[in-house]
Amino acid sequence: MQKLNWISAVLKNGIVILLTLWIMGCATYVNRTTERFSNNLSAAMMKQPDPETIRQGTPAYLILIDTMVESDPKNPKTLANASRLYSTYAGVFVDDNERAGRLSLRAKEYGEQSLCNHSESLCEIAKLPFDEFENALNKTTEKDAPFLYAYAVSQATWIQANENDWNAIAELPKVKSLLNRIIDLDEKIDDGNAHVYLGVLDTLLPPSVGGKPEQGKAHFDRALELQDSLMTRVLYAKHYARLVYNQELHDELLNTVLEKPAKQNGMTLINTLAKQQAEQLLESSDEYF
Repeated sequence: MQKLNWISAVLKNGIVILLTLWIMGCATYVNRTTERFSNNLSAAMMKQPDPETIRQGTPAYLILIDTMVESDPKNPKTLANASRLYSTYAGVFVDDNERAGRLSLRAKEYGEQSLCNHSESLCEIAKLPFDEFENALNKTTEKDAPFLYAYAVSQATWIQANENDWNAIAELPKVKSLLNRIIDLDEKIDDGNAHVYLGVLDTLLPPSVGGKPEQGKAHFDRALELQDSLMTRVLYAKHYARLVYNQELHDELLNTVLEKPAKQNGMTLINTLAKQQAEQLLESSDEYF
């Protein structure tokens, strides 16, 4: 499938408009436009029913949001949205490990810059030893939660892209602490997806080597209470049900995904991907169990 020509045309037109505004010196208007655009871009992507369109079209938007950051480099909201966009693209749509590593590093850098520009006291948090890191987290408040979350997601994506690097893996405890603190501050951020991340992290390993599957199950259940997400059901089946060899739960979760419609406000893209993964997991269910 070739990238739709109108995407390129719209992007070029948008960049021309923004450059014109900058030349005219309309700084206040540009700042508002930048923030509004970055806030809406991820939401628009999530409504797209064709994942391949997003896969092929998003790199142009990455360049555009880089431009937005350049125009307002200390805006923590713009930086956080840039981090989330890079995290989503690198984590979902990029198969090449080297490229995913580069893009996830950009996400991580934007996440760190967002946190730093939001609160000077959080600027160097990534470099702190674990005990000091947790002490700093304990001083954060609800207003810090969105920026902590963007940073946590970017860290998780970077670790995923560098899963063979023990230096990256060593950062996992900090990511879990971040996510737990976010839940303490505002568990409803991103429709409760902090619970989903913790559900996955707690079910990566069996109990014999440090995994916490029942704790992970509790996070998946709470995430579904906050939002009945198809992708959460897929991850619940893939990570928890398979880990504990519960085929009945596994197939029930996945069949529910296939029965529900993909089209849902703000979730169409993720639901489409969830249905694709549910089909693949069900096809291998009997063989796995």
